[in-house]
Parts: sequence; structure tokens; C-alpha cells
Amino acid sequence: SALCMILFVGISRILPLDMAKAVDPLVRSINLLGLAGTACALPFLLFNLSPAKCFLGDSGSMFFGLLLSILGILTAQFNAPSGTAVAASREYYASYFLVPWLVLSVPIFDAVRVALGRALNKKSPFLPDNRHLHRLLHRSGLSPNQTLFLVSIAVLTFGLTAAILVRSNQSPFLL
Repeated sequence: SALCMILFVGISRILPLDMAKAVDPLVRSINLLGLAGTACALPFLLFNLSPAKCFLGDSGSMFFGLLLSILGILTAQFNAPSGTAVAASREYYASYFLVPWLVLSVPIFDAVRVALGRALNKKSPFLPDNRHLHRLLHRSGLSPNQTLFLVSIAVLTFGLTAAILVRSNQSPFLL
């Protein structure tokens, strides 16, 4: 969660200069929510490294999910035209619609894969099981810290892909 929030903040900071004034309140909102959420998640991470001393409950995971969804919606709003300069170059800003989907692709893919697997096995998609990505990696022999590192690398890879996508229309060499 902390890494996704940092990615949303970072992507909002790499706006082109001609767009920065048009969406300044939106950037401030993303920065405030993203940095506040990261400040909540990082201390928890220190206590959750193996051997874990505390665990995130349902309320905590729903809180971080809410923050990530709000950040995704706010980031996709860069796509919405709000002035003549923004509306004139609409095709450049369409890439911001893909940013939340790329940054959150690992948890989205995991949730969809598990829910479809439960439904295909004629079980309720809302019942818990041990088929999530982190459980599969742990059963394959990775330690909890190695699993955290591998999932973080996957999230970082998709997040950097989103950042490159945002900047690629300005500079085709990045793509």
C-alpha cells in the first residue's frame, strides 16, 4: 500500500509544466492523501517484517484500500479537461486513465484471479482461503520477507511502467 501511494504521488509530480497550473489543487490533494497514507503504512511495515509483531486487520486493510481507490480516482482525473490548454491536448492526458490500473494491477489481478477461482469451484467469492499471491509465494518456499520483496518489485515495475506511459507522449525516447 505504501509503495502504491508513493507511486501515485510521484506520478502526480511528473506533470508537464503546461499542465501543472491547470490541475494544481488536484496534485495537492494527491500529495496530501498519498503522503499521509504512506506515513500510516510505513511504521506498520516495520512491525510486520518477519517475525511479525502485529497484523493488519480488516479495518486497516479496508482503510488502505479506500485510500488507494481515492488516489486512483484522483489520478485518473488528470484525464478530464478543465481548461482550454488541457482540452487542446486531450490525447496526451488520456494516458492518465491507465495509471491507476497499472499501479494497482498486482492487487487487482490477485483479487480477480482468486474470486474467479472460487466461483469456478462453486464456492462463495467472499469466503477466505489461502490462494492469494502472497500465500502461493510463501508455499513455494520463499520467506515472508522475500515474498514482500518480490511483490514490491512487481508493484514497482508496473508503477514505473505507468510513469513511463505518462511521460512517453512528451518524449518518445522513454517509451
